[in-house]
Amino acid sequence: MRRTRFLVATAAAAALVAGAATAGIAGSASADDDDRDAVTVQFGALLTGAAEVPGPGDMDGAAAVVARTKAGSNQICVIAFATNQIADPTLFHIHQGGPTVAGPVVVDFVPLLPSGLGCVKVDRKLTRAIVKDPSGYYFNIHNADFLPGAVRGTLAGF
Repeated sequence: MRRTRFLVATAAAAALVAGAATAGIAGSASADDDDRDAVTVQFGALLTGAAEVPGPGDMDGAAAVVARTKAGSNQICVIAFATNQIADPTLFHIHQGGPTVAGPVVVDFVPLLPSGLGCVKVDRKLTRAIVKDPSGYYFNIHNADFLPGAVRGTLAGF
């Protein structure tokens, strides 16, 4: 059952992330900041051990995460969270940094574990920055077996 839920979540996240490449963030191209702040956006990632920087991550592990926020909001909500073939998560974050950078933690989702679902408070400037440039951030899941990080995935907005 757990594998089935993971596959469904992974397929949904993949479809949403793939759609981001063609759809972009609704309203962001022509809206002013006040209008854009009112638009709910979603972003997600498919996380793998191979993406861990500096590595090594859990090479047979994977995860899928989907979250949503408004650009001017003070919270980010995780609406889908699934892991596969990794030990129980002990840390779950958004870090700032591109695909080859090990950057600082900017959003802490540890209070949401073990389910990984729910909302956390964040700075409004940070939500605007993530909405504007999701690829400058990444989800990271850590566990007892991989303290520096088990799986990682760059955010994509949709």
